Amino acid sequence: MLYKESISDKILRTERKMKELSIQMEKIKNDYQQLLEELSLTPQQISHHINNPENFSPPIWEKIQKEKAHLDEKLNLELSQIKDPLKNEKGYLEQATIKQHWLFVR
Repeated sequence: MLYKESISDKILRTERKMKELSIQMEKIKNDYQQLLEELSLTPQQISHHINNPENFSPPIWEKIQKEKAHLDEKLNLELSQIKDPLKNEKGYLEQATIKQHWLFVR
């Protein structure tokens, strides 16, 4: 017999993954802040430097732009694949309701 995971189990698993990701994001954020403090830079200064093509040679600038486009595409793809568990649960509840045209027979 195959084990079918219930919606609540999927929601719990998803919440656990989201919590793990938020912890990882917090660690990255703290590391980033520490690096900025060590370099005595602000995020605006870094952004201005990175977005200025004069700071890079043409081949490096092209690589940066390609990598940026690739990361944007990957992010959009991953965001489009995120399923809303509440929407799925609502869909299952709608399917479970008895329609008006059904007759009860004993």
